[in-house]
Amino acid sequence: MDSAQRRINVLAAHLLENQPTASVLLAAEPTANNIRAAAPPSRRLPVTGKQAAIGAAAVVVAGTVFYHTRLREISVDQLEGKNFDYIVVGAGSAGCALAARLSEDPTAQVLLIEAGPPDAKREIHAPYAWPLQMGDATVDWSFVTQPQPHLNYRHVRWPRGKVLGGSSALNVMIYMRGNKADYDLWRDQFGCEGWAYQDVLPYFKKSEHNTTHKNEFHGNQGPLRVTHLDSYAPVTDRFLKACQKAGVPLNDDFNGSVQDGAGKNQFTIKDGERCSSAAGYLKTALSRSNLTVLVNATCTRVLLEKGRAIGVGVASERMGHESRIYARHEVVLCAGAIGSPHILQLSGIGSRDELEAVGIKSEVHLPGVGKNLQDHPFLIMPYFLNEKGLTLDNADTTLNILRWTLFKSGPISSPGCEASVFLRSDPSLPYPDMQLHFYALAGQNEHGQAQMKYYLQPTNPVDLANRYRLKGWDKVLFKRGHLEGCIVVPTLLHAKSRGYIRVNSKDPFEPPLIQPNYMQDPSDLDVAMFGLKSARRIIAEMRGGSLENEMEPGHDLQTDEELRAWIRERLLTCYHPAGTCKMGVVQDPTTVLDPMLRVKGVEGLRVADCSIMPEIVSGNTNAPVIMIGEKAADLILANRPRHNNNK
Repeated sequence: MDSAQRRINVLAAHLLENQPTASVLLAAEPTANNIRAAAPPSRRLPVTGKQAAIGAAAVVVAGTVFYHTRLREISVDQLEGKNFDYIVVGAGSAGCALAARLSEDPTAQVLLIEAGPPDAKREIHAPYAWPLQMGDATVDWSFVTQPQPHLNYRHVRWPRGKVLGGSSALNVMIYMRGNKADYDLWRDQFGCEGWAYQDVLPYFKKSEHNTTHKNEFHGNQGPLRVTHLDSYAPVTDRFLKACQKAGVPLNDDFNGSVQDGAGKNQFTIKDGERCSSAAGYLKTALSRSNLTVLVNATCTRVLLEKGRAIGVGVASERMGHESRIYARHEVVLCAGAIGSPHILQLSGIGSRDELEAVGIKSEVHLPGVGKNLQDHPFLIMPYFLNEKGLTLDNADTTLNILRWTLFKSGPISSPGCEASVFLRSDPSLPYPDMQLHFYALAGQNEHGQAQMKYYLQPTNPVDLANRYRLKGWDKVLFKRGHLEGCIVVPTLLHAKSRGYIRVNSKDPFEPPLIQPNYMQDPSDLDVAMFGLKSARRIIAEMRGGSLENEMEPGHDLQTDEELRAWIRERLLTCYHPAGTCKMGVVQDPTTVLDPMLRVKGVEGLRVADCSIMPEIVSGNTNAPVIMIGEKAADLILANRPRHNNNK
């Protein structure tokens, strides 16, 4: 029995020892790792505390057997020399969607490779607990940038998912597509035919099962559950009323006809649990005999022969044996904006000078590989309230944890980031360039004490815990803090600064150099100031014009010079890296892919993830990346050759 199951036993027994005559409603579909197993209908049974504890543990165990067994049966060595029609590298947001769609063709043999483990951690699936994955090396790549010259030479941590589901197993679950103008810009400015808004909308709808909106903008039959929360914290309603007072209109659907305004977020949550790409797409696909999923396996390179991708090298450990697995038709990299360019570079595809500098033979000179790195940098502005009971800060009670464990309901079903505001620093812009994320809590996620522990510790170990007077938090569930509050997070959606990903060694287990060049372009600092002042303007309405409870940057910082200095000291990332395998017209020397997602100069090799974006979208990136996976599947299957699986 693992620690999660022991906690369930203890919690159930503790609650029902104090209420021995209580009735417990057992879950209709026991859930483990987001894959549901068949179960009898729900029924209400009078049980003792011991019986309830045993039953709760059984609910967890019942759903794990098939999912875990299937993934654990396969090792890297077992696939040595095997042939598949398609090899998909990276089981993240795009990779799970792509592999699932490709395997819908029963004649196609599909291999999905993931460097991390199955999503077995229970905390992954509790929406409130998402910060517990950040910095956990078992599920997070835990990247760190190079020193940032314009941020006082600070390093910035970059969490990225290293687990089945990728970053969709770590993120805040916000469902946001960006703006219509984003995709029209891809076509009009970058020559990406087939990627305008009207071209990609069908793929958004195909992926989506929206439980609220039923109109021409949304799908209701897709594998990805999209929903509003059953209930939002009272402080979220207060914030939205403050937005109205500050002149920001309300918007009940950021993914509909208009993006601008303030409103409640929708989330990729199903029945109170995270609906990652793995949960949404692999649940059904894993029952297909033509889909093989290989976990804990690192892609070391793409195998090239006479200008064609013929397979991949894979290893399970550093300095371990490299197994070769072959693709009859195509290899598709879905390893993300860091992983995909890194794998290309390890394979000899990239800037000749950069590759030869680390001893890698240049196979295809593509100088755009790893360039054009973009991100959504943000600021954290916590506010503490004089009232209690308005936020999610004290949601982690024994009763609430048990309520979520058994019924997947209650405040543990909220990720905390309950609302957004989209603004334009310049009214003439074609899309919003500022997003304010609103968190209905202040001390119980990484924006509280973990901000110090996780983000700022590398170069600035300021004791924010003492400043905020917060209790610590452990690796199980959050501890309750002394105070309650909220956080406003101004986020730059279209920063002008550009960076790069660069291979650092021939060793595929050595992380690449990550240089986002935050605030290199002076205009980014201006937009950050706009976001900071917009947040203050809205909170002033919420707090009756007082900023006395602002903890960062604090009411003592008021001049532009002071605030700009604070931005340089505190700017972090919304972990949305993009653009490093830029898609566009073949003639453009900065592009890596054509609009069919094919790597220039190499046959049988495509990329399908956030790295393809020529310009980052105006909002959270998970939904757009899943859309890319959906569209990539159609591009591939439209040109599939006759299958001959006996080769």
